[in-house]
Amino acid sequence: MTTETSTFLAEYLRYATSDGVHLQALLWEPRQRGDSLVILVPGRFGSFAGTHDYRPMAGKLNADGHAFMAINMRTASDFSDPTLELAVFDVGAAVAEAKRRGYTRIALFGTSLGGPRSALYLAEAADPAIKLYGLIGAIKSPYEAATHYMNEERLSRLDRTIAIARDLVAQGKPMEMVAYENLFKDSWARATARGFVNVYGSPDVTDIGLLKRAHKIKLPTAIFHGLKDEVSLPPNAQDIHDALTSAASRELFWVEGATHYLEPGWIAEEYADRVSRWVREKL
Repeated sequence: MTTETSTFLAEYLRYATSDGVHLQALLWEPRQRGDSLVILVPGRFGSFAGTHDYRPMAGKLNADGHAFMAINMRTASDFSDPTLELAVFDVGAAVAEAKRRGYTRIALFGTSLGGPRSALYLAEAADPAIKLYGLIGAIKSPYEAATHYMNEERLSRLDRTIAIARDLVAQGKPMEMVAYENLFKDSWARATARGFVNVYGSPDVTDIGLLKRAHKIKLPTAIFHGLKDEVSLPPNAQDIHDALTSAASRELFWVEGATHYLEPGWIAEEYADRVSRWVREKL
């Protein structure tokens, strides 16, 4: 796979944020380096490790002369007390590291919860090096994503759990642990009371939702979304697309049969084809 143009061995990077947190990334570079790079902001816990297979995407991008960088968030090793707004520092550090290495044309992508994370950064930053914005299986926010498939009982239970978490914060007990069963695909959501409100709260109690910042994004933007995504149901993609009212251009690409994760095989290959084609045309 792209052996003529890429080493296809990722370099392990380590760099620091402006507030002193050390982060990691994997960087795939083509043999003949250019000045263009795609940065991928991860979902859920904020780790580039997991069920996604990014090798096909790295290979396709490298074949076109673009480097590919999959980054970690500070929550990658500990998601027990998250503050999602700190993603501004984490993504900013990755962009700074890319520019230090000579990459002056950057496409920023976010997957799943990486959508809100990357939007937080773009709403704050006005870096001319960032030329494109992309979203892969992104969610509006955990709460808004959940409303598309929760029945009344489950959503009511989530609202009660958020209320309990808010009460604990108000009582001066922000570090008390709060849990909700079966939030996404049979997975638990566990965090401190303040972390639970921050990440899983409804739009009236947390400010991390992608829709709250979509209108500030002015870059050419593309959304890639599986029609069988079981975590981020298709309405997430449509609502995000419709909210990108200031984008220089906005495109929504449906991937027939694809689920939420870029699993090894045809799904990872299909996303790699779609993303690399769009980056080739725009960057």
